Amino acid sequence: MFREEKGKEKSKRHQTSIASRVSIANGITFLAAFIAVLTILLVCEGIFLFHKSDESMRVLSNSTMNLLDNTLRDMGRVSLICFSDDRTQRIVHSYRNEGIREQIDDTKYLDHLYTSMVEIRGDIQGITITDNDGIIFHKDPASSIRSGGYGESFIQKLDEVGKQKGTVSGCNIFVGNLRDYFAYRSSNWDDIYHMSFLYLTRTVYRFSPYQEIGHIVLNARVSHIQEVIYQSLEETLEQGALYTYYSYDGTVICSSDAGLIGTKVSVEDQGKEGSLRLWNASVVKRKGTLYMCTLAKSEFSNCSFELLVPVSSIARNLLPTFLISIGTGLLLMVTTILLSTYVTKKRLRELKELSVDLGKFHRKDLARRYIVENNDEVGQVKRAINSMLCVIDDLVKSEYEHKIKLQQNQIFEQDLAMRYLKNQINPHFLYNTLETIRITAALNHDKVTANMLMQLVTFYRRGSRAESALVPLEDEFVTLKAYLNLMHYRYEGLHYEFQIEKSLNKVEIPNFILQPLVENSLFHGFKNRGYQGNITIKANQKDGYIFIYIIDDGMGMSEECIRELNQTDGTFDANIQRERSGRHIGIQNVKARFHIFYGEKGGIHFENNALGGCTVIIKMLPEIVETDGLKSGGK
Repeated sequence: MFREEKGKEKSKRHQTSIASRVSIANGITFLAAFIAVLTILLVCEGIFLFHKSDESMRVLSNSTMNLLDNTLRDMGRVSLICFSDDRTQRIVHSYRNEGIREQIDDTKYLDHLYTSMVEIRGDIQGITITDNDGIIFHKDPASSIRSGGYGESFIQKLDEVGKQKGTVSGCNIFVGNLRDYFAYRSSNWDDIYHMSFLYLTRTVYRFSPYQEIGHIVLNARVSHIQEVIYQSLEETLEQGALYTYYSYDGTVICSSDAGLIGTKVSVEDQGKEGSLRLWNASVVKRKGTLYMCTLAKSEFSNCSFELLVPVSSIARNLLPTFLISIGTGLLLMVTTILLSTYVTKKRLRELKELSVDLGKFHRKDLARRYIVENNDEVGQVKRAINSMLCVIDDLVKSEYEHKIKLQQNQIFEQDLAMRYLKNQINPHFLYNTLETIRITAALNHDKVTANMLMQLVTFYRRGSRAESALVPLEDEFVTLKAYLNLMHYRYEGLHYEFQIEKSLNKVEIPNFILQPLVENSLFHGFKNRGYQGNITIKANQKDGYIFIYIIDDGMGMSEECIRELNQTDGTFDANIQRERSGRHIGIQNVKARFHIFYGEKGGIHFENNALGGCTVIIKMLPEIVETDGLKSGGK
């Protein structure tokens, strides 16, 4: 019972139409593709937004840093004005030794100088001038009268800061609160920005003798620094961004977190609290929230400005892209499923009819042929069925066997022709006999005859090595030189020259393949001239091929002869050779052997020279090509 129910369920699954399955498959494929594309799109958009935000933050940080540097630079210039004033330096040096009237005049002068500085720079809140013993002048609208003491702790702080190398126009900076030796009038005691100050201190020196005599200190409220930052970052700060302005020693000058003002952070730790890299942007975690972080470093003041923008504010920009993509994707998916269902059903109607007809196929229907109306998939199926009914397989098989036999016959005939060429004489008997004659001639002091016999023995000994199908190129040239030496003994007007690259000596070449080509050049080029002339053999490598040239300055060959030699394609056919009645049989055998080893990757070409004579060009690879002839035993 269970098996029957299982079989019915399986049958129902198989009864699902191809159109439905294709539609479902298309829908799943489209959904997967859409999810992948959406993911890639969001990732790319995210990368773009993060890069864009990172660049914008860097621009904002650098521009804010420039504004802050300009503020410090202007304060430094004002401090330099005081430092450069000769009377100010005289007051600092001799104030303690003057009378009351002179001190009052000096105080009025310094008060006037401060008023002038305030007119130049409205951000300067106060000025303090000290000598080595204490404060000699102080002007600050926020303070009233000195509450007691001479500011010894303040002088000590100035001495500590003065030991550091100046960073702003020769001045040093530090952050501090209100000085405890003055009484202050203010309604903003709880405003840390208003009650904290940035001090710019410059050390005053006496030049004769050179010694430190005091300090000029300008101060500005941190609230003014805050205003400069807000002017640059107002829109960014409204989105929840944070900032911190560090001095060159890591002291926080101003920050969105007022509690950090005056605290010290090491330069190495700035911007690194819980930092990580996200798409090439620096991300830090502060109080459980992720922020993109940029840190601008000033080359002028060595101060740093850190800007933090919430990652969530940047990610919110991806929401419109996400919603638009989801809506567009769903619409396209539904449209694709409906269209694919309609088109698939329409195209499969003819295939369904064909399947029903094939289900009723019988032996007597072997003569049936389906009419192919279209070249679509259905037409291809009908054409394939017609081909099967024609029983083509048997014909293909018989044709294949015929080609294999024909190829084997060709290889066999090529092998017979090569062996016939090389076994026309008994090589061992011949060169042994010639060696005996050469020794006899040498003993009889006939050096010319002995040398001729040595060349002949060398030629036959190397040329008759049938056991070696391949020999190094230098061995083939030794055989060729022996042959040309014999020809020179016979015809003294015949001269030869070899121009061979030494790097090619070890390249292997089919044995005894150059001599027939040289003999052909001698026969056609010098026979009718009494074998008077020059023949040159060159070998070089170019463009991955080895080229061997056999060049003579003889009479050349007729155009018909050149055409016949070049038409020989290297394949061997006994019937064609019989028709040619032995013409160029040696060259045909050489090209046939050459084709066995190199196939279509090499060749032998004949051409007449422009100034007379003929050139044979042999093109071959540095290594033997595994042709069908070698695979079947041609080697």
